[in-house]
Amino acid sequence: MSEPRRLGTHPLDGELADKPMLAWMGPAFALMLKWFMLLVPGVAAFMILVAVFDGLELNHLEGFTGTVVTFPFQAASAGIILWTYCRLAAREGGPWGVGATANPRKLPRSADTP
Repeated sequence: MSEPRRLGTHPLDGELADKPMLAWMGPAFALMLKWFMLLVPGVAAFMILVAVFDGLELNHLEGFTGTVVTFPFQAASAGIILWTYCRLAAREGGPWGVGATANPRKLPRSADTP
């Protein structure tokens, strides 16, 4: 599998290179505001997922049963978050040649690996 190539640098790379993690908060929120409309579908999908799961009233289960029942919710949540992040990374990093993510349709499947 070939890795996505990094062809450039984002303007924030140099600015935040030696800064502590808390210094990233301002630019992160600025990016969220800049790409607000791009993030709306992911936020809406997550809110719908939470509403459906709460409507099922299964969140009171504990132990193994609770883990099994909540796994689809957690998997769907992770998928929504990853999908939204990939869209944001591609849109924000595209002009500078960064932010490429692997095409999930071209990832090797477990049956394809030796």
